[in-house]
Amino acid sequence: MDKLDYYIDDFNFSKHDFSQIIIAGWFLHSEKTINEIIFHIGGANYTIDSYGIYSPDVVNALGDRAQNCRFDQIIILPETYFFEDISASF
Repeated sequence: MDKLDYYIDDFNFSKHDFSQIIIAGWFLHSEKTINEIIFHIGGANYTIDSYGIYSPDVVNALGDRAQNCRFDQIIILPETYFFEDISASF
């Protein structure tokens, strides 16, 4: 059976005006290769370019397939976004 495992380690706004989001964690599919992760918020898509970071802790838990499953990304939001736009995405 196909299975997607993931964990979000960090999800924070890095500025008081909510203009940046810090998101970190990992994704791993049991059978398929993950080529891209897209974060959707406020009607826009942001590619998680940092996906593929080596992750020894996840390797220890899930095996060699999890070697490069981690990401740690700062997403810069347009100045026109308001907290209401962001909260409506969840």
